[in-house]
Amino acid sequence: MVSIERAGTYIKEHCDPLYSAYFSACFTGGATSRVFSALKEYQRSDGGFGGGLEPDFLLPDSSPMAVTKAFQIFERLSSFPEALVGAAVSYLEDAFIPGRQGWKCCSAKVNEYPHAPWWEYKEEYDGTVIDLSWGNPTCEIIGILNRERELVRKLDIDGLVQEAIGRLQEMEEFTSEHEIYCYLSLFDQVNETQQDQMILSLRSAINSLLNLDSAQWNTYVPRPFDFITDPNHRLYSLIQAGADMHLKFIEEGADEHGLWEPNWRWGQYEDSWRHAKENWKALIAIRNYTILERF
Repeated sequence: MVSIERAGTYIKEHCDPLYSAYFSACFTGGATSRVFSALKEYQRSDGGFGGGLEPDFLLPDSSPMAVTKAFQIFERLSSFPEALVGAAVSYLEDAFIPGRQGWKCCSAKVNEYPHAPWWEYKEEYDGTVIDLSWGNPTCEIIGILNRERELVRKLDIDGLVQEAIGRLQEMEEFTSEHEIYCYLSLFDQVNETQQDQMILSLRSAINSLLNLDSAQWNTYVPRPFDFITDPNHRLYSLIQAGADMHLKFIEEGADEHGLWEPNWRWGQYEDSWRHAKENWKALIAIRNYTILERF
């Protein structure tokens, strides 16, 4: 049953302090300063974020992927604390890989700590399976740096935006919904002319990947609101056909605590997974209650 009150109580009792503060700031008038204070515990001396901020890997060191999780929090709260953001931008510039014209998700040290199998670093392709898709998390990071361009000192942001758009336009098939989610994140941070250059390919990608069979939505498939979560979004029409059905699915899927279970599991490091799953419940709840508020 949908209930912000019950969800907040459960999150406060079972999730890490960051997620309780984050949920409260989103829905019950909590101070954003509490969120940023908690988030500082995840920021490392190099300016990046780590320590499980991406709940599916517990690498204590900074990683580009964990930095994107911090900026998702800033974006949701519409608040970008200068000290946290400035240091993170510096980290992202330092972590840029020129030969890749982008970033990898994390270092090989991820294997030394509990993690989901898809975050296993493989020598055969010098990265995780996520890194096989160039745009994840590179496109999201380019969007972050484009937004924070006044803080960027080393990288050619305009060149990177055009690199990303060019790669998108060249795609003939779409194999990773997560890469498209990152392109959509970039779309939200570029100007209208650049958005115009992306629309045709994003339309093809969403049409190719979107699963409208609600009987499968409890499995790991790309659903309407995985792409677009705002009816005022410029691309909302691409998922509109499934929006009402997805809203019903969300409303009917809440448990007695007003929460939703992740539709994936690690299958390893079970103690760590149980803890990560609780934090994921909080993140899923923030996403779902945000969607319900917007609609």
